[in-house]
Amino acid sequence: MFARILTALALFALAASLFLFLSRSHQGYGLDDLVGGRRLGTPEKLTLPSASPLSEGEVPGLARLNNEVTTLISTVAPAVVSVNTARVTRRQAIDFFGNVRLFQSYVPGLGSGVIISKEGHMVTNYHVVEQADEIQVVMHDGTKCLAEKIGEDRNADIALLRIINPRIKEFKALPFADSDQVKVGETVFAIGNPFGLRESVTQGIINHRDRQISDSDAPKFQTDAVINPGNSGGPLVNIRGEIVGINVAIYAGQQEVRVWQGVGLAIPANDVVRAVDRIRNEGKSKAGYLGLQAEIQVTEDGTENMVLTDVTPGSPADKAGLKPGDVLLRFGGQPVTREFDLFTRINRRPIDQAVEIVVRRDATEMTVTAVVADREALLSQEEKLAERRDLREQIGIEVQNITERQRRHIPQQIGGVVVTAVEPDSPSDGILYRGSIIYEVNGVAIDSVEKFFSIISTLKGKKFPLKYIRGGYSYTVSIMLPE
Repeated sequence: MFARILTALALFALAASLFLFLSRSHQGYGLDDLVGGRRLGTPEKLTLPSASPLSEGEVPGLARLNNEVTTLISTVAPAVVSVNTARVTRRQAIDFFGNVRLFQSYVPGLGSGVIISKEGHMVTNYHVVEQADEIQVVMHDGTKCLAEKIGEDRNADIALLRIINPRIKEFKALPFADSDQVKVGETVFAIGNPFGLRESVTQGIINHRDRQISDSDAPKFQTDAVINPGNSGGPLVNIRGEIVGINVAIYAGQQEVRVWQGVGLAIPANDVVRAVDRIRNEGKSKAGYLGLQAEIQVTEDGTENMVLTDVTPGSPADKAGLKPGDVLLRFGGQPVTREFDLFTRINRRPIDQAVEIVVRRDATEMTVTAVVADREALLSQEEKLAERRDLREQIGIEVQNITERQRRHIPQQIGGVVVTAVEPDSPSDGILYRGSIIYEVNGVAIDSVEKFFSIISTLKGKKFPLKYIRGGYSYTVSIMLPE
């Protein structure tokens, strides 16, 4: 054992002697080099280039382009603002001691906007401020100001606001371009507040002018300038610093993907100007609606036809007798060669005005007359029906107006609605019953289904008393609706 130890020590001494000999005769083999890669206290030798590989004179075009773009952005940016919104939600709850307490919370939102007048008027998307109880804008220099809503155009998705700041005598504003003159391939810049990152700028071109398939939707510009959540309401500007459009959406090619996928959409400037003018004059904007979808289809012999691809049930187009598959020949006495032309004519048509539409169906030419409707009014009605369906699901009952036969069993001075169905495991299950006649909700007399749902819609998240008659007896119960 001892002999083995002596042998190992001898070998180690021999290796150490050999290493020391080599380190003296060969640079880079010292002990410091072996441990740390360099001698301790000696700085690493690192020489950075001191000259640019190219001068601006060698790339004059790029240098000029670079300077022009930065000049454009620095000129335009002061008119672009961030829009921060807050929606206030309130709910009542009963604490451990039986006391009713009011809880208040704020739901934040964000978007972008652009100033269009020296008085501080600005536009953004309607959906950015739709449910906002408070609107704050952040100016180019970081100044925070409140803004008041002047009016909105739900159809165009445009809202007109005015910035409140008496210390600013004149606001930096941008003019609108004539969007009818915009060409595919034109260079544009999107400026806005994506993900809350103020004054972000992206560059692209106009990829398509009139992206639209239905008269329930307005035509949009398509661009490959990057647009993400938070860009909504910000301007799309041209190389002259004019507003070409208002950024509104990204194309959702893949579901569940809410970031840019190569296709951004913007509301054309001329549509924005028309919306602003109508809001100024009327407080709101109206757009014509027939309830149809159409597209250009090419036949085997190369003929292009404008074909109706869908007709909304109950719409003016449906009432006029139009059907999917009809080939549109003339609208208002004029031929139509593009989807954009058709939908623009419908949108700009005066409300309640009749229009002749000539179509070909199964080789037979026919003329129908449709009455243009107010798109916002119809969409509001559809939203009201959808809200009523939601309320039915939340409270868990179906109701209908009282028939004359049912009225014989209740006092003459009492109105009400009759319960026709009760959903199991709903807030009404075990409290209300089929055949019950509801005549009062939260102290308000009920005389129709419309009145019942109108009152119920104001009581979300609250516990309220409800009175009904069943079997000749009157009952009072409490119901709590989810928020």
